[in-house]
Amino acid sequence: MRQQVTSAQPFVKVLADRNFRAGESSGEPTLLFAVSDSETRNALAVIVRAFALNARWVSSTAVAQYMLESREFAACVCGFSPLDGGTYLDLARCVKRQSVAVPLIMVSSPRPAHEYQDYLASMKAGAFDFICYPYERTEVARILRRAVTAHYASARTQLV
Repeated sequence: MRQQVTSAQPFVKVLADRNFRAGESSGEPTLLFAVSDSETRNALAVIVRAFALNARWVSSTAVAQYMLESREFAACVCGFSPLDGGTYLDLARCVKRQSVAVPLIMVSSPRPAHEYQDYLASMKAGAFDFICYPYERTEVARILRRAVTAHYASARTQLV
């Protein structure tokens, strides 16, 4: 007989732990990509592979929040429509609660409906930067490098 899980938390933890172990870090900065749109994910994955970045991919806000709270990431890249009904604002709040700031980078989808409003809302929520579709490889890499540098600079100043 199957046992029913009454809380989503154990399931989120299992998903997050499995996702993290799938590519255990090699000491390089790890970026968390919380993107559910397959077109956006595929376009960004090409750039991530081209620049040999260490990345973890999730499509749920709950899993992304758990991973941000339990692991160290150099930056979080987030799309606008997670699968579980959460929002990028949930991730922005989660990032702000952390002792060492994790830069949150928003990405627009290939079919932006209200890109300018999304940009303004995400910047007001504390996003580090906003990447518009179509994604220019060198621009995305520059933004990611800048975010990683800012994260480590913030971590160093908190140690002092």
